[in-house]
Amino acid sequence: MHHVDLDAGFTPAQWPPDFTGAVLARVAAALAARPDAPAVRLRATDSAAAYDLGAAHDPRTAHDPGTARPPAPWHVLPAWLVGRAPAPGPGLPAPPFLY
Repeated sequence: MHHVDLDAGFTPAQWPPDFTGAVLARVAAALAARPDAPAVRLRATDSAAAYDLGAAHDPRTAHDPGTARPPAPWHVLPAWLVGRAPAPGPGLPAPPFLY
């Protein structure tokens, strides 16, 4: 992850799939129940994995389905959640800082 931070030509697209999957699962789980997390269902275009953040599971509080389910390549989702990439869809708020 820190290779991306060095801005030396390394991008999240170069993260190994096992690393990408582990980061996505761990960060999504950490944000799943946080009230300050955006209500979003993350869905990878190149994987069957889906993760709910915030209140995405509650239709009364979820955003419009067009923005609540941003399809993006597998590596983009964890990169966005940890602040290494822009949001994978228009109108999505920045995820909260992980602490």
